[in-house]
Amino acid sequence: MFRALKTASSAARNVRSLATVADASGKVQLSNLEKGKYINYEKLSENIDIVRQRLNRPLTYSEKVVYGHLDNPHEQDIERGKSYLKLRPDRVACQDATAQMAILQFMSAGMPSVAVPTTVHCDHLIEAQVGGVKDLARAKDINKEVYNFLSTACAKYNIGFWRPGSGIIHQIILENYAFPGGMMIGTDSHTPNGGGLGMIAVGVGGADAVDVMADIPWELKCPKVIGVKLTGKLSGWTAPKDVILKVAGILTVKGGTGAIVEYFGPGVDSLSSTGMGTICNMGAEIGATTSIFPFNKSMSDYLVATGRESIAKHAQKFQHVLRADEGAEYDQVIEINLNELEPHINGPFTPDLATPLSKFAETAEKNGWPLDLKVGLIGSCTNSSYEDMSRSASIADQALAHGLKAKSGFLVTPGSEQIRATIARDGQLETFEKIGGSVLANACGPCIGQWDRRDVEKGTPNSIFSSYNRNFTGRNDANPKTHSFVTSPDLVTAFIFAGDLRFNPLTDTLKGADGKEFKFEAPTGAALPARGYDPGENTYQAPPEERTSVQVDVAPTSDRLQLLSPFKAWDGKDLTDAKILIKAKGKCTTDHISMAGPWLKYRGHLDNISNNYMIGAINAENGEANTLKNQLTGEYQPVPDVARAYKAQDIPWVVIGEDNLGEGSSREHAALEPRHLGGRAIIVKSFARIHETNLKKQGLLPLTFVDGSAYDKINPTDVVDIVGLPEFAPGKQLTLRVKPQNGEAWETKLDHTFNEEQGISEVMSRKTIRVGCVNYGVCVFYQLLAFFLVTFYCGIRYVAYTYLIALLFFGDFQPTTPRRQLDMRGTQLLRTSFEALPSQARLSTYATGVPKRTLMVNQDLANRLAEAYDWSYYKNGDILEMNPGFGLFTRAIWNVAKPRRHVLMEPHKKFIPIMEDFDAKTEGRIKYTSLEGYDWATYDKLIADGTITPENQSMERVNDSLLLFASMPNGATGEALAVQFLCTLPRRNWIQKYGRVRMLIWMKTKSADRLLVGPGGHTRARPTIIAQACADMRVIASPKDAHMGAFNYDEAAMKDVIETTPDDWRQRGDYTLVEFTPKEKPLFNSDFAEFDYVLRNLFILRATAMEKSLMMLGSGSDSLIKCMPSGLDLSKPVNAYTVEEFDQVTQAFSKWPFKPTELFEKGWTNDREKDPKGENGVVKNIGKKK
Repeated sequence: MFRALKTASSAARNVRSLATVADASGKVQLSNLEKGKYINYEKLSENIDIVRQRLNRPLTYSEKVVYGHLDNPHEQDIERGKSYLKLRPDRVACQDATAQMAILQFMSAGMPSVAVPTTVHCDHLIEAQVGGVKDLARAKDINKEVYNFLSTACAKYNIGFWRPGSGIIHQIILENYAFPGGMMIGTDSHTPNGGGLGMIAVGVGGADAVDVMADIPWELKCPKVIGVKLTGKLSGWTAPKDVILKVAGILTVKGGTGAIVEYFGPGVDSLSSTGMGTICNMGAEIGATTSIFPFNKSMSDYLVATGRESIAKHAQKFQHVLRADEGAEYDQVIEINLNELEPHINGPFTPDLATPLSKFAETAEKNGWPLDLKVGLIGSCTNSSYEDMSRSASIADQALAHGLKAKSGFLVTPGSEQIRATIARDGQLETFEKIGGSVLANACGPCIGQWDRRDVEKGTPNSIFSSYNRNFTGRNDANPKTHSFVTSPDLVTAFIFAGDLRFNPLTDTLKGADGKEFKFEAPTGAALPARGYDPGENTYQAPPEERTSVQVDVAPTSDRLQLLSPFKAWDGKDLTDAKILIKAKGKCTTDHISMAGPWLKYRGHLDNISNNYMIGAINAENGEANTLKNQLTGEYQPVPDVARAYKAQDIPWVVIGEDNLGEGSSREHAALEPRHLGGRAIIVKSFARIHETNLKKQGLLPLTFVDGSAYDKINPTDVVDIVGLPEFAPGKQLTLRVKPQNGEAWETKLDHTFNEEQGISEVMSRKTIRVGCVNYGVCVFYQLLAFFLVTFYCGIRYVAYTYLIALLFFGDFQPTTPRRQLDMRGTQLLRTSFEALPSQARLSTYATGVPKRTLMVNQDLANRLAEAYDWSYYKNGDILEMNPGFGLFTRAIWNVAKPRRHVLMEPHKKFIPIMEDFDAKTEGRIKYTSLEGYDWATYDKLIADGTITPENQSMERVNDSLLLFASMPNGATGEALAVQFLCTLPRRNWIQKYGRVRMLIWMKTKSADRLLVGPGGHTRARPTIIAQACADMRVIASPKDAHMGAFNYDEAAMKDVIETTPDDWRQRGDYTLVEFTPKEKPLFNSDFAEFDYVLRNLFILRATAMEKSLMMLGSGSDSLIKCMPSGLDLSKPVNAYTVEEFDQVTQAFSKWPFKPTELFEKGWTNDREKDPKGENGVVKNIGKKK
């Protein structure tokens, strides 16, 4: 295994040094490191045109990129700040602290590979102590278990892995993966750094990342757009960092919430690409969804410099797409003249406290901030580009020329191995070391609290300057008395020579070693290295070619990693008598909720890291952190201890907070921990975007006070109820009933932002850690169990209906407990009548000679099946039914489910009159539409695409909650639909096309790359349907004369059916109702054995399909297997078959050794009553010649 990893890494080293090139098809790869993944500007442009036409207005650039990645641009509801978008990001990136939980969740999905390009970056777990080399070696040793887990998991699931020392995730992304017009999500809040290359890059929690990794559309509330118009030109001491420091002062830490900040105007062209990245990176500090710049020459130059010239040229061809439309409107516009912009210093304790440099000395003295500068720190993901390092080095060189060294401590964090190697080659690192600086590892380090600081005692007031992005209390060094200020690396470097907050490098002088006064000249530095970038040491591990043998182990005794266990589900009732765990006072960031620093090592162990829950939050009761009253004992204890005490007594609890709760990091642990410890709701004045989403994903209720003053009235000792949960709905307020220990109860209203798909049943009932998709094997297990139990008790003749019941009970994404069990032993199934239908006379209008007794589910059975399933989710929702036929299940489901609307799709127009009487009873809420019976091209489009598009005028779009099922799974068109499910679900995610879609009939395989359709009558599906649904599969179709008559094993009757079938139908091989003159026997054989055999084959196939690359579908599957060439393995993994081997199957198919009529001429049967020992079983004997 490790040899394979080493080989892949060696190959990657070679790739990194080459420029991207278009392949033979002219396509341009997403990156040098991922083959076969391409940039599709054509599709982006097409989607943008669709949306622009729909909205009938010009679009901003951010709107173009966002809407261009819509899963369904034709029908997606788009309204800024209101609608929820379903999006398809191009890639996912995770840093090592958040990747652990994300991968643990993804492992639960049972998928062999991530669905989109994904990378993991080891940057968070390296603590700064003495210097880069030693710190890195120490981190590798301490975190060996975690790094091994991530390395092997990445190899197993086809994820790119950047080893410790490679650099910070956002710098690596900018250097290798970001591209104009792309969309990515990352499990780090500073993912927006990618906006410096014109990319929509959004920080998310791990659950969102897992969804995308599992090929599920990503949901985002349609952002508003804040425009920042830049005029003038940056010069002198003003740096790109000052732009975002100024914007933060204007918008504050929550002013960008729910919005994308889009920069535009002539001033943009004076910025480097990495400078734009700096601005976008720190947009997270204003709460923005992300930030972005339009494509320009600076971006093109950076792409070329980082070996991606083909992307630059490709983007230039689509420049009109990669910028805002003329006349595009913004929800808010801020204008900044770069000519007038002054350098800024923001802080302390919050990144939006902006002070111009000219006023900083006065402000510092006025506020009593510690005036001695203890440490200056430059680098991090925000400011570690070649330009940043060069400008800082130019200031250091001036100081060296005057014989000075730094008065303050000086720490330098290169953003990547490529940056480190390049500035080492070009001399900047040597300059920093000469002035007394220490070069740290290529990692986050002090920026995220990974700093073993020893120059001051904890609790000692002091000041530090950094070019980082955040300066929350105690964030960098865990000292709550450290006054941390953020500014440009230029100012940080200048200030370390003065060591005093009152120094102004623009106006003040320093005394050199010779005693002479001098003043710094403005910093200078090239945006890109003149000699190109030095890639340095290779630190990338590409996924190996062969991944099935890679093992991912999690030791049960590990204190760093822990497999995930189910959460307790919601009981469906209001939340009553909940304790208030803590009433948090003031700023409560994710650092307060789930601290980083020394706790990062537990990010893969939910129970252990939960011991840091809320330990940084200030308790409003006593003004202290991590000490609150246990309402059970009256003792004051740490927050996690009290939470565990309530959980042990099965007492629910809530948290009360103030504004913008959860600002800062995207860490989902801040949401996982309260759920793990028994929390049920977080009630505040307002939330930060990512934290609110994470709470929803992990099954908690994020609620906001309608009246913010209610916060002040609540006492931490109160007990609360949350009323209205059973009627929970979008836009519907809940009620908080507060019950003081002494006094009367009072109530206040609560708001929420849940939409249709985030309903209470979906969120609070979530038993497991959120995963992108549910393990298919679980459903198969329950279906097989039901299959064998019923078969054992009832006999093989009931297998067909057992299959249908199994689908009804367990065909949903997760097994659903039926409201009541069916006793199949008392069910009479053989040859039921048409008595439930309108009239026998009515039937004669559809086909002549239809027997009074035939193989069909009657109304009574349909009613019983419908009653057995829990339909509560679909009340007041919509149902789309395919192939309703005579409407047996339509009537049954309508009586039980009471949907708002029930849309029926039937390809045979003649069936419509059957429903007329019933439609009138539903007051028009059943919409019975049809396709032209002979318009198979339209029907093919429905089956192949699985979508109801505007082009299909005879179909109706069904909104909101959608249930899709085929009434008769054994019907011909039902089987065609099953084929469509089988072939397109893994690639097209049809399930998500209309939001929360559920199916009763579903077949899913992630591994079928070739499809073989057997020759059985009931499994007939048109080759054209299969071909359209499986464009990348080779298809073997059934014989053209295999249709309904194949099930009547009376040769004369079968011949009559074939002869009387219209020529055009027979040539196509279509299934449909055929008109024929009745013979002595009905169309279907009176013996159910053949029918049971077909359905049993389909059922077994469904349970084994996941393991087979060669997909067998059809009643002849078992018999066909018997005829396979010796030595041909039918259980190979995905894509393992060669074309030659598949052709052997084709040849075997053509040599099927017997006719269908021979099966029962030999006396073979699957009827347990006739053959209880199975001696004459079809499966046992099939394939043998007479």
